[in-house]
Amino acid sequence: MIDHNDVIKKTNTILEGVARLRDQWDRSRETIDSADEMSNVADDYIRALEDANQSLGDCVNGLIDEVDRIQAVNEEILRTAETIAKIGKELG
Repeated sequence: MIDHNDVIKKTNTILEGVARLRDQWDRSRETIDSADEMSNVADDYIRALEDANQSLGDCVNGLIDEVDRIQAVNEEILRTAETIAKIGKELG
């Protein structure tokens, strides 16, 4: 089972990193001395975005798994309620 709090914490950390790299890019883009330096900053930002995208995908997959689990439990509850109602009619 996926630890949703852990996935959310990881995602928030990555998104904060993305925001920090975006700010760094915005602040430094006018003062970057070389194409190599610009490329390195851009590569870091792209990697952070890719990590954020993966983490958000993990969140969505975890949510889908949780919904599937809840649906299975709800179906079992429904079957139990139907059985109880049937027994109640037979007794009453």
